[in-house]
Amino acid sequence: MPNRSSTIRNVLYQATVGRRLPAMARKVVLRVVGGRGHRSDHVRWAESKATDMDQVMNEVDSPLWREAQVAAARIQVEAKHKLSQYPIHLGGGGCYPLIYFVARKLKPGVAVETGVAAGFSFYATLLGLEENGSGVLFSSDLPYFRIPHPEQYVGVLVPEDLRGRWRLSIDGDRRNIPKILEQVSCIDFIHYDSDKSYRERKWAMEHLMPLTNEGCVVIMDDIQDDSYFSELVSGMSDWHVFKFEGKYLGVIGLGRLSESLDHTEGAERCPPPLL
Repeated sequence: MPNRSSTIRNVLYQATVGRRLPAMARKVVLRVVGGRGHRSDHVRWAESKATDMDQVMNEVDSPLWREAQVAAARIQVEAKHKLSQYPIHLGGGGCYPLIYFVARKLKPGVAVETGVAAGFSFYATLLGLEENGSGVLFSSDLPYFRIPHPEQYVGVLVPEDLRGRWRLSIDGDRRNIPKILEQVSCIDFIHYDSDKSYRERKWAMEHLMPLTNEGCVVIMDDIQDDSYFSELVSGMSDWHVFKFEGKYLGVIGLGRLSESLDHTEGAERCPPPLL
């Protein structure tokens, strides 16, 4: 791990990359000022709303859920081997069994995910798209600016043979998302796993949601950190909260999968850009 002086050098170097300085500054400020309300209240809300993920997913499509668990085990084994080769901790991933399941079941033409890091969830999405034989994933990330040359670690878990369906931007959501929206006409699947502050969640979703397809599924990680997800789903009926690896995620639209889609016959999806 880098020591304090090297960390400062890394931060200053990344700050000279003009595209990233505003995003870096926002992250620092939001970390200092904190979020809305008390985190303990948000944790209690998420805990009170959480349901059993295995039960829900088996009700939607039991054979596909078993397939998703096999895919997740593959990702986990490969990740353990690959990440052991790096001298720094790159963090964990989103709920990649669920993400693979949604990618396979929904068959999105256009998927948008934020917060790449090592790429657990992005591997799951791309693997699902490849199995489907269609779809493009647009990713937004801001590399860890406290370590040297952080760009080299973004999405390291994603195999080369899956990257043809991947469009990656690494200048922070506020620069990346407008660029993504210029390239798509609608969105079938959103996975939000970047800046966990209320303010940045709100900004991202206010830009992404207007382009969502009628059957879009939304997954948001770490909803126990603030009240954004609970406010977002207030008045909605089709949403779930699940617990995965000690944290909570919120999902909107799972009911659409069981009601209107078949594992082999998807509803009309967004036209993906040419690969």
